[in-house]
Amino acid sequence: MSSARRLSRVGAAAALLLVVTACGGRADGIADPPSPDPGQLDPGTLAIRVEYTGGFVPATVISSRLPLVSIYGDGRVITEGAVPAIFPGPALPNVQQRRVAPESVALLVRKALDAGVGTATDLGRPSVTDMPDTRFTVTTADGVERLVVYALDMTEDGANAVLTGAQRAARQKLRDLLTELQELPMAIGPSEAYPVAALAVIEASARLLPGVIGNERSLAEESHARGLLEYPQYTRPRVFREQAVPEILLSGDHARIARWRRQQALARTRRRRPDLFAKLDLSADDRELLDELDAESNS
Repeated sequence: MSSARRLSRVGAAAALLLVVTACGGRADGIADPPSPDPGQLDPGTLAIRVEYTGGFVPATVISSRLPLVSIYGDGRVITEGAVPAIFPGPALPNVQQRRVAPESVALLVRKALDAGVGTATDLGRPSVTDMPDTRFTVTTADGVERLVVYALDMTEDGANAVLTGAQRAARQKLRDLLTELQELPMAIGPSEAYPVAALAVIEASARLLPGVIGNERSLAEESHARGLLEYPQYTRPRVFREQAVPEILLSGDHARIARWRRQQALARTRRRRPDLFAKLDLSADDRELLDELDAESNS
């Protein structure tokens, strides 16, 4: 075989390798697995479910245990409501149903996938026994994704000492997801035929009467008072379940604290209640606060 023909074949093989590599997205020629597509789910399809399984609990508790949250394609959000502190306890669980906009379901599914559901992330195992597993089930257009995490609620440093920094960070993302899903009913509003909603309305109305609240100035900063959700609240100890009080709140600089609270209220409203955020008349200072926060998140 002539040297010209050998060079021609080598060049063709190299060109084919470049094409395969470019299509696969990796230098080894192996294509990265595509991320699941949240898609548009049928109304009756279970989109997201989070539930406890296992753990050292009586069989009666297991048989009556409801999922922490179930979200369907049509926007139904089903959770367990408050349980009266009576003995014997209620014969049936207090099932509560609320609704989100159907288009919000795909957003929640995407958040669950971004938090690690359906991936092979190494989450480690805290050094504690008899804790329940937290099982995440997410339905996408490509199928069902699942993730089971042992002792996700365990945040004590002693039990988590065996975890790496990456494992702690991955677990924290899942805890943040679970917190958002569990707080979803409160963000949506009163449940259908839920009597405690009447108590919430009475309490929310009564606190507006003079003398009911000791510091009336605090009413101006509560959620919905000015079209915003309230900024995060912290108390002692300074570090609780690996969540530390932001240093700015300990600085004693009241102007900086007020600015931080405004920034957090804007960001929380934008993230949790985009419908309220869309109605806000943002000032130049408000936009600057959000731009600063976005820049920190992207850095």
